[in-house]
Amino acid sequence: MNTDQQTLALLKYMLEHNRHHAEELHDLAHQLNGQGKGAAADRIHEAIHSFNEGNDLLEQALTAIESDQE
Repeated sequence: MNTDQQTLALLKYMLEHNRHHAEELHDLAHQLNGQGKGAAADRIHEAIHSFNEGNDLLEQALTAIESDQE
C-alpha cells in the first residue's frame, strides 16, 4: 500500500469514527436534557457542532487527496 492509500484509509477511518462519536454525544445530550441538565446538554451540542466542522475539513482533505490521485 502506498503512502496516499494509507493516508486515505486512515482519514476515512477517522472520519467515520468521529461521526460515530458525534452520534453518541448527541444521544448523551438528549439524556442530559431529560435529566434537567440543559446547560451541559447545550455545551455538548456546541461540541458536536465543532466536531462536524472538523469532519467537514477532514472530508475536504480526503477529496483533495483523491483528486490528486486522478
